[in-house]
Amino acid sequence: MPMINIDDIIIPKRIRSLNGTRVEELAKSISEVGLINPPVINNGKLVAGYHRIAAYQQLGYTQIKCSEMGDVNNLSSLALLEIDENLFRNELSAAEKAEHLTLRVKHLTAGAPNKTAERRATIAAVKELSNQLGSSPRSVRDSIRKHTAIEAVELPEEQKQKLSKLSTAQYNRVAHIAKKNIDLPDVQNTVHQELKKQLSIPVGSDLAAHDAEAKLKRTRRRLQDARSIARTNKSNDENENKLLQDVIDAVTAWVEYHDNK
Repeated sequence: MPMINIDDIIIPKRIRSLNGTRVEELAKSISEVGLINPPVINNGKLVAGYHRIAAYQQLGYTQIKCSEMGDVNNLSSLALLEIDENLFRNELSAAEKAEHLTLRVKHLTAGAPNKTAERRATIAAVKELSNQLGSSPRSVRDSIRKHTAIEAVELPEEQKQKLSKLSTAQYNRVAHIAKKNIDLPDVQNTVHQELKKQLSIPVGSDLAAHDAEAKLKRTRRRLQDARSIARTNKSNDENENKLLQDVIDAVTAWVEYHDNK
């Protein structure tokens, strides 16, 4: 495996921007145990391993061992390799994961001759991805829908990069706002303001404590759970059943009130 001058490696535009924390972690690991998985290059161009190269540079190295693919000209194959490298081997944020899932499905379904074939290929790709990730097809589809909703807003690149700083709950909130307001003329500004709001929330804090709509949603879910329990716990005690029915009626009235506000 050859040693390559880092400055000689051509680094095309990456799907995933550099994460400083990840670079620090890799630098620490490399200094302790060495480079276990070398970057992959193709005809002098980086295919996978951008963070490893950055970590090597941080440690003061000017050369790095690389795995050479040769001269592969299939751009789709090269893109899939980068996507899979990130998707299956790295800790991605919710935004990054949604983007990679979307891109992978697009690559796997490219070239479908018609809409029917594309739908079938998409179903197969989503199923394959969910099996590989140990998640459900619904979860994969939800991630893709959220990414698509945010992409439709056409946020400036600087704002899009900030999405990777959000927790899953925060990212879901921004995606919800994007989908909800997509037909409004100022949707871009609306989503930008929501993004700023979410970024201002301290990491690890309770999202519902900072977001009235999220708090309402959580309250609704808990009350509906209580109603479900009340419905399935009828007994021979007439008074108890009456109290349970009062709970059911009260929750139903609350839900209907907020739905109609």
